[in-house]
Amino acid sequence: MKQAIRHAPRWIVRRLTDTYVTLSVAEIAKAIASDVATSSTPEAIQETTLLILSMIEHNEIYATLTPSPETPGTAIVTFRDPPPPKYFDPAVLEKIVRDAQNNNTQLGLLDRDVGKSRAYLNKAVKDKEGSGMAFDDMAEMEMERLRGDWD
Repeated sequence: MKQAIRHAPRWIVRRLTDTYVTLSVAEIAKAIASDVATSSTPEAIQETTLLILSMIEHNEIYATLTPSPETPGTAIVTFRDPPPPKYFDPAVLEKIVRDAQNNNTQLGLLDRDVGKSRAYLNKAVKDKEGSGMAFDDMAEMEMERLRGDWD
């Protein structure tokens, strides 16, 4: 429980990144603080600044801090989207291509096995010749029967 309470400010900051592009450190401190009166103290703002720097350093959020032109002594936090994952590593690309080739081979084998299936071939021939009912026809007949039960 204590650990959850200790991480609550981090969760609040992460949630703010979903909504805002820029916020002042003072505004973030107000969002974190349970007591609005203490949220604007220099200590609260300093603590919030350190929290944000720690989160940036640990890649928990992607943001930059710039000095606020309107309020000296505080900063503006500009949130950014995380960088795209790097898939350009040759070893990773090689593995992806190998996996795709293996999947293609497996699908080809399965397709051939299904094509050899006597039940599949009989069904395909019946549907093609028109001597058997297609699935859509059977479904439509069943729907008509059910509608008759409701009338």
